[in-house]
Amino acid sequence: MNSVELIEVSIGGKRYKITLNERFSAQTRAAIKESFHNKEIAPIDLFKLHLNKIQEIADLNTQLEQLFKKMP
Repeated sequence: MNSVELIEVSIGGKRYKITLNERFSAQTRAAIKESFHNKEIAPIDLFKLHLNKIQEIADLNTQLEQLFKKMP
């Protein structure tokens, strides 16, 4: 896989090209492409996806904090 990939997404009827650079792992790039590449997305749906991701990260952080507290 190249170190830089380009995906296209249409948000609210406007087309955007987004660069995925080497900071994104192959697994992450595949998930992003599956979710967004060449798709039409309503702005509210994009916002909901973002909020859900924030909640997932917060849940993971809470779990990590609990694990760290259990460490000697």
